[in-house]
Amino acid sequence: KFRRIKTMRPPALSFGLTESQQFWMVLAEIKPIFRDLTNNTILEKCCFGKTQNPNKSFNAIIWKRLPKTIFVGITTLKVGVYDAVVSFNKGALGKLSVLKALGLETSKCCEARLRQIDRVRVQEAEKKVLDVEKSKRKQKRQGKRKKDDTGKHTDYEA
Repeated sequence: KFRRIKTMRPPALSFGLTESQQFWMVLAEIKPIFRDLTNNTILEKCCFGKTQNPNKSFNAIIWKRLPKTIFVGITTLKVGVYDAVVSFNKGALGKLSVLKALGLETSKCCEARLRQIDRVRVQEAEKKVLDVEKSKRKQKRQGKRKKDDTGKHTDYEA
């Protein structure tokens, strides 16, 4: 099966660059981001946990496009990962720049739909953040009440 797929696969999308050149270009873009993420002020926000949404993590985006249970060729894998990178970094609207770079024209309806997809994604993310923050505040208040309740009972002991 592998040999059959290998003979049928289309040429890789290299955009005129070798794999080594692509690697160094991606590394040059990603490295400053990782440096910024190690900033203490950012890390302090993550100390209490529950700051990462596993459904929107980069790996989840890749696995949504390329399920682990289905075998794909290396070209399909690369295109799927490239698509996941664009979606993760720039949202659905980022696909327009890729299509334009490939010389493909898009309609206004396509652009409007991609904007709508991004808008819905952001709205859902904001809603989830609000729910998480609301539950954290409730837990904090409950903890204070329990602490206050235990203190009041000891005052009345004989």
